[in-house]
Amino acid sequence: MIPLRDNIPSKTFSYFNIFFIVINILIAVFMFFLSSYQYEQFIYTYGFTPAHFSYLTLFTSIFIHAGFIHLLSNMLFLWIFGDNVEDKLGHINYLFLYFFSGVVSVITHSLTDLSSGVPLVGASGAISGVLGAYFVFFPRARILTFVFLGWLATVVALPAYVFLGIWIVLQLLYGVTGLATQDLLGGVAWWAHIGGFITGYTWAKIFDKRRGVL
Repeated sequence: MIPLRDNIPSKTFSYFNIFFIVINILIAVFMFFLSSYQYEQFIYTYGFTPAHFSYLTLFTSIFIHAGFIHLLSNMLFLWIFGDNVEDKLGHINYLFLYFFSGVVSVITHSLTDLSSGVPLVGASGAISGVLGAYFVFFPRARILTFVFLGWLATVVALPAYVFLGIWIVLQLLYGVTGLATQDLLGGVAWWAHIGGFITGYTWAKIFDKRRGVL
């Protein structure tokens, strides 16, 4: 499933969401001009490697992408879902949500294999936190979605709770399968997605509860 757009207009300009998209693109462009050796060194220096814990790379890793397909897929999700979450939370709260979800997602991933020497990169953990918050705030929003059905493909408007529900269930299935088969090195960091989503979901629930009390 590929999201194309939602039907929730933003009431404010999403400063930080735009900033995150721009900075991710700029870093990807910078990496494009590195030599193969420099590219690899950059990944190992600023990606998060569980076997070599670094506080700095908890943050830097969420701004690095392994290729433009990786970048574009993440930025598409951030563009569609991030503006509404920032609109709902407010700019500063959204900033903290993004970074906190990103850090928790990195830690969640590392707990699946603390001895791994494979660096983790990508904004998907932080973006998963945005998706978790969107699930709470806009469950009945309509997500125009490109869907593959075997040899057929079509575009449908899915409720957000259906789109995101399917998305998180798939992350759980792949994550559990990875643990069962010990296929944890390289590939997609499913548990980073799960950790980020739960963080964003919890953050949004706390935010809603506090607003209700106030």
